[in-house]
Amino acid sequence: MKIGTYSIPDNPNRLPRLVEHTKKIYDTHEGHSIPNVNKNDALAQLLEYKSSRNGAYWAELAALKAYGLLEGRSDLKVSDVGKQITYGTGDQKSQATLKAVLNIPLWKQFYEKYRLQLPATEFWAKLQAITNCEAPVARSNEQFVTEAFRDDTSLIKNLKGVSSEVKDLTNSEQNPMDNRGENPNVQFIEVRAGPFYQRLPFNEQGKKIAMSFLEALDVETKKKSDQQAT
Repeated sequence: MKIGTYSIPDNPNRLPRLVEHTKKIYDTHEGHSIPNVNKNDALAQLLEYKSSRNGAYWAELAALKAYGLLEGRSDLKVSDVGKQITYGTGDQKSQATLKAVLNIPLWKQFYEKYRLQLPATEFWAKLQAITNCEAPVARSNEQFVTEAFRDDTSLIKNLKGVSSEVKDLTNSEQNPMDNRGENPNVQFIEVRAGPFYQRLPFNEQGKKIAMSFLEALDVETKKKSDQQAT
């Protein structure tokens, strides 16, 4: 789907489904290259298409490459991100998931500005400014874009709870006080602990996330203290 100067994968090619299909490919082909994927019926059938002569199949291949789950041109193989997002553990898996999300340029823009929580009111106006599209286009696509971003980032939220949500891979981590032109009257909660940083809305959900993070951090600190004492 094209919106303004950005493209995002159409349904059903959202990250949760693509991760499942990446696992199928990795389980079957491991780290080996898959030849001539555009005409590879065996791969198409593995991904639940009747044959490779299918526009939906080609669209999925394009999406798998866009998220960085597969790499190559005519011959493809599971990338390091694809391997870590399927069989990685702990922080490795959560960071691979975030990398996949940030491989979509519009999602990277959203994450740098809002992290994982898009504005609830008049988001279409912000979408228009970010994508440089016309207002009617932004308004008509607001719900689709919001749902697509929510579906993709749901994997991050579900992996390690708050700790994965607060890890930042973008340059905005270097300047957490940069509000990027937002209304100075809007209040936020900012949580920083070592490499972790998260800017949350000052509401009940934001408070809950912040408290959960602090509790998890306290548990981790106690574990380290106990290990050092033994």
